[in-house]
Amino acid sequence: MARFDFSSPTDLRDHLQTLANLHQAMRESQCPCAVMLDNKGPEVGIVLEPEDNIHISAGQVLTLTTDKCKASSACIPVRITLSLCGGEKVGLWGRATSRAW
Repeated sequence: MARFDFSSPTDLRDHLQTLANLHQAMRESQCPCAVMLDNKGPEVGIVLEPEDNIHISAGQVLTLTTDKCKASSACIPVRITLSLCGGEKVGLWGRATSRAW
């Protein structure tokens, strides 16, 4: 398996050259090789103010939300950003999830 890491800044031409080298090696060796694209997933940023003092206990239910709210031990606002090809970033808003920690 050949892994191409797109999660860090790399010139696309470098990846294309590596892929061409892999194709040549597969032809010459007559040995197939799977290719995996590892891209950057969504980024989740916790939105806290310097004066926020949050305490979370084991087993407590905590809500992470993209809605604007004051951070507390019950609810913490987050920013979720997806990085797209070309460096464009898209934010996701208006969703919440709760989980016992």
